[in-house]
Amino acid sequence: MVRNGPLESRLRGGARRWPFGPRRANRRTRPAIRPAEVAALADASGRVSAIAPDAPTVRTHRVRDLLAAIAKGTAAAGLAAAAMAGAVQGHRWLTHSPKFAVREVRVSPTVHVRADDVRARAAVEPGANLFTIDLDAVAREVQGDPWLERVSVRRELPATVMIEVRERVPACAVAFGALYLADAQGQAWKRATPDEAAGLPVVTGIPRDAYIDDREAAQALVREALEALAVWREHADRPAIGEVHVDAADGITLYTAAGGVGVRIGRPDGAATWRERLARYDRVAASLQSSGEKAQLVLVDQRTRPERVTVKLATR
Repeated sequence: MVRNGPLESRLRGGARRWPFGPRRANRRTRPAIRPAEVAALADASGRVSAIAPDAPTVRTHRVRDLLAAIAKGTAAAGLAAAAMAGAVQGHRWLTHSPKFAVREVRVSPTVHVRADDVRARAAVEPGANLFTIDLDAVAREVQGDPWLERVSVRRELPATVMIEVRERVPACAVAFGALYLADAQGQAWKRATPDEAAGLPVVTGIPRDAYIDDREAAQALVREALEALAVWREHADRPAIGEVHVDAADGITLYTAAGGVGVRIGRPDGAATWRERLARYDRVAASLQSSGEKAQLVLVDQRTRPERVTVKLATR
């Protein structure tokens, strides 16, 4: 290889002295080889050969990759179209096949709501396609019954709609002028019919306006009345309670279903619990029974003298 010759000078880049060609600044020069021009290489024998970049090979690879990408895209599009066509056909078969025509609407066991009433609210037409029924819409319609706390609807292949319901459980009736059913949380949900209120204890002393204006506070009072009732029922020999009266000043007063005897137990204040107060009532009731006397009102919530019980006897 010729060192420091014209070839090496051209490879290094920049303008060099050249014995021929145009003059530039009183020197004969020739432009250096640019990257885009032909690259000159010298072999071991000192001969120089020019090799052009492999542009045709690069273009061939690019065309090949482009064709491969187009082929893959075409295949993917074909598979997607086939899948879509299959899905459309499958959906049409599911929604039109007589195999899935509704033949039964089943309802889970109920106590207060008739199964036929639930089916009437659901309004599922016999023969309707099982897969075209809007289950959420059916559940909303059924949920309109005030007795129902929760409703779920599902399909059972091949031709059944299953409606599962959970009914509210009344714990008492609350007197808001008229009687309303209420659950163990104190939530009143419907006006009670005489048959529905029969056998339930009635909570009194909570105005209707108070329930509307401050529902949480009113529900807390109902729960307090039910807690007092639960403590009373811990002893089976105590008479059944027909009314639980709530008063802001006097607290809880229980009235027996037979005879309407009042037992005022107040509210727990830490000095004497309801159980302690009712234990004193039990002793007084046993003494009255042995003497043949009947009480009209028994006060066991004495705060200043907890051991004292005041009894107002019934007139004969």
